[in-house]
Amino acid sequence: MEGSFFLGSTVGSGGVMPDQDTAASFQQGGTGQPVNVGITQASLASPQQPTAPAPAPQQSRLQQVLSAVVTGLSAIPSTGRPGFVSGLGSGARAQQQAQAVAQEIKFRDLDSQIRLAQLHAQDIKMQNDTQAQQDAHMAAELHMRQMANDLGLDYDTIANHGPTVMDHLAAQTAATGSASVPAGSHISADAKSIYLPSNPDSQRTRDAQMQMYSQLAPALGLPGLPQGAQLVPDNLMNMLTNKINGFGIDGKPINHDDLTTFISAMQTKRDQLAKSGGTTNQLQTLDNVLGIYKANLKALDDHKAYVMRLETSAKAQGEADVANNPANQAAAARGAKLKAGAEAAGRFPYEIALAKEKGEQKNDSTELNAVAFDPNFQNADGT
Repeated sequence: MEGSFFLGSTVGSGGVMPDQDTAASFQQGGTGQPVNVGITQASLASPQQPTAPAPAPQQSRLQQVLSAVVTGLSAIPSTGRPGFVSGLGSGARAQQQAQAVAQEIKFRDLDSQIRLAQLHAQDIKMQNDTQAQQDAHMAAELHMRQMANDLGLDYDTIANHGPTVMDHLAAQTAATGSASVPAGSHISADAKSIYLPSNPDSQRTRDAQMQMYSQLAPALGLPGLPQGAQLVPDNLMNMLTNKINGFGIDGKPINHDDLTTFISAMQTKRDQLAKSGGTTNQLQTLDNVLGIYKANLKALDDHKAYVMRLETSAKAQGEADVANNPANQAAAARGAKLKAGAEAAGRFPYEIALAKEKGEQKNDSTELNAVAFDPNFQNADGT
């Protein structure tokens, strides 16, 4: 079966993949039948990780696909469906539209749904990449492509464009009864295309993926395949692809605070492999991943410094605005005049004079006499 999918227009923001517990609720009793995509709008809202100074807000082109299928879920009768899709649509027209979407696109399995959500998050990150980050991704992509070609693994290409993706998914569902996102699918370094393993269910593709996984998994800290395995499980192949392209095994961009630790651990692994006879492909892959990590860290450090400069500038401007406000300047001048006068007179404490000016203290002779006869009070001349 041909395996492909893909990315939609900018109709929303943010995105993370559903966790395993949530995603498991999409399955229909383990029957293996096609299931509607089970990704809620709430599950798509995640903070965007900035990667460059003052990046323009970006939205994943997968959003249209995800939103359309979520709308389709709302047309399913509430009986027997997951509770979190309840109330996503109302009205006869909305129901008709949702039913049409649900009928046009169905995913073959849970792994396809998870991979779609992973690519959604990666698309957002890569649209915000600096040139240095794009260059690092390109180096990793070219090496992975060369290695794949040497092993006999071919890729199909589809534009990272909403209508194109929607048509592809609908056509795939119509032809085979379901659409799939084949394991190993990934976004190009410039985020303009999606690469999909050709004929993902063929033995040729499975054998090539097994060879790639067996070579690189030990270097990237991924588990080995069971003895006698005939293919790489989809979730492991996606983990490998995510790692090669500088993401976490869950497909999400690595957090800023964690990057330093990841770089140190990866460098240590690389040094150990170099001493123990690591292959050229293993060492080159680790160098590429380190390049992506370092480019990401530099971009995030630059952005953090930029934000801090903005905050410092805004604070200084705010303080200057307060100081330069005519009303504040007049009040400060009156206070200084009162203090100077009280100190020159040497008779009354400054606090009483200031209170009088503010209208908070009456010229009460009792209090003034009490001050005048204060045995500890001294005039300006010390008498």
